Amino acid sequence: MADIPCRVVVIGGGLAGVSAAERLVQAGVTGVQILEASHRCGGRMKTIKFGEGIVELGANWIHGATLSNSVFTLAAQNNLLNPYVLLDRMEGYCYTSSGHVIDPHLTNRVWTIYQALEQELGGLSRQTKDSHSIPLESWYKNKFENALALFKTQEQEDARAVINCLLNLIQFHNGGFLEDADTHLSAQYEELPGGEVKLPSGCASILDAVLNTLPKGSVQYNTEVTNIHLDTARPTPKVKVRCRNGRQMMAEHVIVTCSLGFLKRHHGTLFSPPLSSQKVHAIENIGFGIVSKIFLYYKIPFWVQGRGGIKLCWKEHESRPVGKEEWYKKIFGFDEVLNNPGVLVAWLSGDEATYMERLPLQEVANVCSDILKTFLGNPSLPSPTRVCRSEWSDNPYICGSYSYPTTSSPQSLVPHLMEPVCSSDQVPRILFAGEATHPTFFSTMHGARSSGMREANRIISLYNMRPKL
Repeated sequence: MADIPCRVVVIGGGLAGVSAAERLVQAGVTGVQILEASHRCGGRMKTIKFGEGIVELGANWIHGATLSNSVFTLAAQNNLLNPYVLLDRMEGYCYTSSGHVIDPHLTNRVWTIYQALEQELGGLSRQTKDSHSIPLESWYKNKFENALALFKTQEQEDARAVINCLLNLIQFHNGGFLEDADTHLSAQYEELPGGEVKLPSGCASILDAVLNTLPKGSVQYNTEVTNIHLDTARPTPKVKVRCRNGRQMMAEHVIVTCSLGFLKRHHGTLFSPPLSSQKVHAIENIGFGIVSKIFLYYKIPFWVQGRGGIKLCWKEHESRPVGKEEWYKKIFGFDEVLNNPGVLVAWLSGDEATYMERLPLQEVANVCSDILKTFLGNPSLPSPTRVCRSEWSDNPYICGSYSYPTTSSPQSLVPHLMEPVCSSDQVPRILFAGEATHPTFFSTMHGARSSGMREANRIISLYNMRPKL
C-alpha cells in the first residue's frame, strides 16, 4: 500500500489525543489525523446507557473546580455543568458486616483525620526525598494507627472498621496497589481546589465538545498501529506509521497517546529504532493500576433517595481477603448514581478487581446482593434487575486504569516518559502524551487533556520558528 502523507499523526483517540488534535487544528496545522484502534473515541472515558440514565465505566468526575483545570474550563465554556453537583465521597452511612450502622459522629471524626492526612501527604512533595522509599500503604496505616489514640477504647473497633473502609477508598484513588506506591512521589500529585464536580450529561459530553471542533474525517477508527518507525535516511526525517489493517502513513510528527498499560505490553515492537533505555525504564517502572466498577440496577430501589450510600466497614480480623475469591472485601462501598435513581455503583481496585472482571457476571451480581443483605442486616432485600461492570484489565488497548508512581525509583520517572524522540537535527518527531506523562496531574482527565495540549504546543512552537514547514 502506498504511504499516505500526513503532517501530524495522533495515535489514540482518548482525551489526550483528541485534545492534541484540537489544539493543532486551532493553530492552523493541516493534515492532522487521529488513528484509533477501537470503534470509538474516549479511551478510559466511557459513558453508556444503563438503568434509567447513564453510567460511567471509566472516568467519573472533574478533579478540581477551578479554571486552572483544563477539563473544568472546557466544561464551563460548553455549559456542561448544569446542574452544578459536587461529589460527597462519604455521603450515606457506614455499616459493619453484622448489620450495624456506625455512629455518623464517629465516622466524621475518622474522615476528618483522613482529610488531615491528605493535607500532610501533599506537604511531603515540598520535602527532599531520601533514598529510602516508603510504600503508601505503610505510611497511611502507621498514621491511622497513631490516630486511634484519639478514640475511647469502646470506640476503637468501629474506628478501625471505618479506617479499613477508607483504605479501600485510598487504594482505588491511587490506582489500586498501595503496597508499591511511593509515598513521596505520590505526594507530587497536585490536588486542585474547588472539589470534585460531576458531569450531569456524562464524560461523553466533554469528549463530544472536543470532537465537534475537529474537521470531518479527522479520526480513523478500527485502525490499530503496529509500528512507529523514525526514518532518518531521508534528507528530511519522517515517521512511518504502520497499521494492522495495512494502512501506512508518513508524518512529520507523531503524538503517541496510548495508555501506559498498552506501552508496557507493546513498546518492544511498537517503536523502531527501539526507545532509549531511560524511556523503557520509565515505561516498565511507573505503575499502572486497575480500578473497577459494578453497577446494580433495581427497578424499585430499596433505599431512600439521597441516603443510599452504603460504605462497607470490615472489622479488623475480617478485612484482609484470604485470596482473590474474597475480592468483595476490596469494595469501598455502593454509591448512588447521579440522575439514575435505581442504580448503585460499587468500587474496587487491585488484583481483586482484575479477578472480579473475569468472573461470570451473574456470580458478581449474586455476591454483591449477598454483601448488601449482610451489611444492611436485611436478608429480604431484592436482587438487582440488571448488572453491568467495567472490564479495563482485559481491554487490549487499555490494559488497566491509570498510572501511579512506584517505589522502584527515588525520583519521578515521568520526565523520561514524556521526553520526545528527536531526529538528528533535534526536531521532536515522536512525542508522548497521556495522563501518565503529566508530572503532577497523573491519573486524571485534566492531566490527559493538558498533556495532549502540551505536545501540540511543542509542535506549534516549532512551526512558528520555521514557518516554511
